[in-house]
Parts: sequence; C-alpha cells; structure tokens
Amino acid sequence: MNNANLSSRFPPIHSQRGLLSCVAIAFCDAVWWEVERGRVPGVQTGFRPSVQFVYYNARKLNGEQNSNAPVTPSTAMEAINQWGVCDVQWWPNETRLYRERPSDEAYEQAVKFEDWRFEVVPQTLDGIRGCLQSETPFFFCIRFCRSNSWSFEGGKISKTGVLTVPESGETPTRNHAMLAVGLDEEHRLVQARNSYGPEWGAEGHVFIPLDYLLHPELGYALWKLAPPRRR
Repeated sequence: MNNANLSSRFPPIHSQRGLLSCVAIAFCDAVWWEVERGRVPGVQTGFRPSVQFVYYNARKLNGEQNSNAPVTPSTAMEAINQWGVCDVQWWPNETRLYRERPSDEAYEQAVKFEDWRFEVVPQTLDGIRGCLQSETPFFFCIRFCRSNSWSFEGGKISKTGVLTVPESGETPTRNHAMLAVGLDEEHRLVQARNSYGPEWGAEGHVFIPLDYLLHPELGYALWKLAPPRRR
C-alpha cells in the first residue's frame, strides 16, 4: 500500500471460531503492537495477550461470562484496567475455554496497568493518515447491511477481502470491530486485520473503502491505545 502498511509486522490473524470476540481480538492485537514497539513499561517483547482472558473478563463485567455475548470497546478497556492481560501461556486462546473462569495463576501472572485508555482518532483522512504514518494501528467498528453482511461471512468478500459499500438507504444489521493497519490513498482503501483466521480474505485482512470508514453512520469508534503505566 502506498502510504502505510504495518500488516507484515504482525503475527498471523486470530480466528473468532464462532465467538463474538472481535473486540477482544482487535484489542489484544493493539496491545501486542504496543508491547513490541517498546511502549509498555516493564513488559518484554514476545508477550502474547490472551484473547480469551480479555473476552471473559469483559463479559464478566456485564454479568454475561457464561454467554457468547459481544462486548463494547469501553468494557474491554475497563476489564484490562481491572484485571490486566495475561500471556497465552497462562490462559490459551481456545474456544472451548470461553465459559471457564481463567485460572488463579492466569490472574496472578496477568500484567497489570494503570490508566490504559483510548485516544480518539479523528474520523478524517488526515486523522487516519497521521495515525498509521506514526506506526500506530487503530481500533474501529463498522456497520454491515444486508447487501454485504452475508458476503463478508462466506461470499465474495470472504474470498477477495475487498469490502463493498452498502447500497444507499440500507439499514445496518450488525456491527464488527477490527484493527486498521494500512492505508492506500491512491485507491482510497484502509487495510485492517479481520478476526476470521488467515485463510479468510486477503491472508486474513480486509480492504475497506475509505468512504465507508469515514461515513458517520457506517464507521465509528476510531480509537488508538494510549501508553499505560505499569502497576
């Protein structure tokens, strides 16, 4: 991509495997990046955030730890600030564990932080460009409509990784969270890490028309992680 492309510097794409854990996956990808860039005090590179640990604790805050339920970005942030994040060594990213409380050892080994928070990324081309050119991926949510939702799951979009813009006047049907890792201004595309595994789309990535992400009713919650303090 012409302007920014961080995708090759990330590990392989995670898969939700039927869980509604896209927020936790995008969040953990962002945490991983901040650690690898040396922006998290006291945490060595090679740290692998446990998606299941974050997903369980975020649902716990909502009283839905026994359900395959979606969580909001703000709830995931609250969970991390309360319980921290453990490495997959202590609580693996296995779907079968999603209803199980993480082990006491996982909570003991979790890296604890203070004041880890989001900073808003302006929902403009300049905002997106500035964030990615500073080598900071950003979290975002988009809304799907009937004309592209099924294709994203198992149709053409899932094969090509190129998201189509909904037809004018369509009503959104569902939301999805991802992490933006690239920008191609010439073709007006934003590259993002999806959470359906590396076999989906373009090696797990999706290319989103810039106008889609900038649309106030289709794109929202463009946030980046602000460096925390270690507790």
